[in-house]
Amino acid sequence: PGRFTMLETIRAFGLEHLAEAGETHEARRRHAAFYVQFVSDLEAFWAPFMPNAQQILDQLDIEHPNLNAALAWQRDAGETDLLALAGKLYFFWQLRGRIGEGQAWLEWGLGHLDSAPPSTQAIAQIALAGILFQRAEFDRALRLCDASIALFAAAGDAAGVVHACECAIAPAYSSRQLSRASSYIDEAVAALARVGEQSMD
Repeated sequence: PGRFTMLETIRAFGLEHLAEAGETHEARRRHAAFYVQFVSDLEAFWAPFMPNAQQILDQLDIEHPNLNAALAWQRDAGETDLLALAGKLYFFWQLRGRIGEGQAWLEWGLGHLDSAPPSTQAIAQIALAGILFQRAEFDRALRLCDASIALFAAAGDAAGVVHACECAIAPAYSSRQLSRASSYIDEAVAALARVGEQSMD
């Protein structure tokens, strides 16, 4: 699909008139909400496992300035959607060499937005744990995975528990905590059985 573009001077003119009309906040809120939905519809979090992974990542690259603008507004407004958006962009940041950027957004969100829904916090914790694993910060990654497992378990989200345990296995093995890694595997297998039971109900 085509994209609408404008000269920077026209953009500045439009922003000035939005400010004069007192509509800047609403315009930025709608812009951010659009990109939360855009990333969700694109299934960005699952990009590496999708047959159109390259296309998904390319689209996110194109929209990168808009994504950052949405995150910046959510931060300034204290919107918990920041964690929803940041958490789902993990693989984009990982696969396109932007993990420092992703870490900054996720750490800020988890440090300031504790009123976010538990499932949103859990996904953001997994995302940050994955980035910390890449940086060989295994202990911090495992603490986040454990927190995510607890949130998913409390919500009765067996699939979430499986995913969080899966994310915990690599840093546990890498830090030579073999029994801990085995316990994550056992917990994931048990949760996976619950997923199967739920799908049959």
